Amino acid sequence: MNQILALKEDSSGRQIAVVQGGVTLIQVHTWLADHEIELSFAAEIGDATVGSLTSSISKDSGVGDPALTGSLYKSIVGVTYVDHRGDIVKLSDAQNATALAHFKSSEGLLGVVVIVELLVRPAKLLTFTNMVMPTAEILEAFANMTFQVSPTSNYWILLHPDNSLVQTRVLAPPGAVETDEVTLGVIVNATRASFAKGLIAVPLTEKSTRKPPMQWTTYKHKMVNHYGPLPTPLGNATLGPRLDFTWFEYPQARFQEIVEAYMEFWSAFKKSNNGFEPAAAATYFVRRILEKPHGWFSQTGEGFEKPGFSFTLDPIFHDPNDSQWEMFLRESVGFARKHGGRMAVTQTRFVTREDYVSAPGNVALDEAPNARFTSAYFAQFSKAKTADSKPHTTKCIPKNVSLPRAAVTTAATVNANKADY
Repeated sequence: MNQILALKEDSSGRQIAVVQGGVTLIQVHTWLADHEIELSFAAEIGDATVGSLTSSISKDSGVGDPALTGSLYKSIVGVTYVDHRGDIVKLSDAQNATALAHFKSSEGLLGVVVIVELLVRPAKLLTFTNMVMPTAEILEAFANMTFQVSPTSNYWILLHPDNSLVQTRVLAPPGAVETDEVTLGVIVNATRASFAKGLIAVPLTEKSTRKPPMQWTTYKHKMVNHYGPLPTPLGNATLGPRLDFTWFEYPQARFQEIVEAYMEFWSAFKKSNNGFEPAAAATYFVRRILEKPHGWFSQTGEGFEKPGFSFTLDPIFHDPNDSQWEMFLRESVGFARKHGGRMAVTQTRFVTREDYVSAPGNVALDEAPNARFTSAYFAQFSKAKTADSKPHTTKCIPKNVSLPRAAVTTAATVNANKADY
């Protein structure tokens, strides 16, 4: 279940890659790059399988539609999955748009993803610019619209109370050439090494704010991070402590207000906990999705109901088991509840059912029709207790939406009939 099956063009002229659910994003990126095309949205972490992300979050500050939505959600235009009875269900945005939208919001509780259809496009060069700035100046730049998210540019920020790293991403102009392999290799290796270990490659110091911006041009897929083993002078080595993070979403219209309050919360925590602090808070700018029925990046809930952008605050640290880090994460959940932030069951650590359902636009998860499709963790967020003995109900799909059944009824048959795609 880890094969790329085909490239095709649909009736509206869109290019689509057809992949099996077990393929990782890194594998998809590599295969598409060989054909000089790319995913319309390049998720920030490449280790996850496409199937695991089909009904969960995968985000980044993307450039150009549909990348501006910042989620793989928008790039998924078709899904084939096995439901609890072993039946094959096929959904597409052309024929079953409502059902597909609900499936992509189900957190994986409705079945096992077999095949995913992804929008692709000709590969586009992006120019990246890194610079360290005082955090107060970054907030001012967004307030006076010196920094502005647009169809051709976006930002990724590592926030810290004093100084922060801003990465600008813009579509490269016509005729631009890719940065040489040696320079690009240094940048990519340093970025991936710091990511994997939950560290910051560029010191967020006052001295760093005086250094000139660093700029390079390449394809987004080459900047996708993934965990080790990483290449070292002695060969591949197993990583020690690794990146840990959590996730909160807020309306971009409240960027200055929320970041100022969170930096104050951060500084107070540091003062009262013997100087402990995270490495930074990774920040992404994501366009909310009209057709998403609820939850993360949806256009639902107080503060999120209008068209526009959200931003995420994702504190990062290098040791998932550190007790002070756990305390910081728990208190960050409290901060989000107090300030109208949104949480996600697959991304926000130490979130409870009460925390989750109280967040704007969030609803209790639809019950999995089979206990094998869930776990004790996910079950706590469901509307009802999952039980195999219950009659089959696919609650996540509206009652007025019919689910077409494929002629085949086993995943093995789908795999054997690749010509259908």
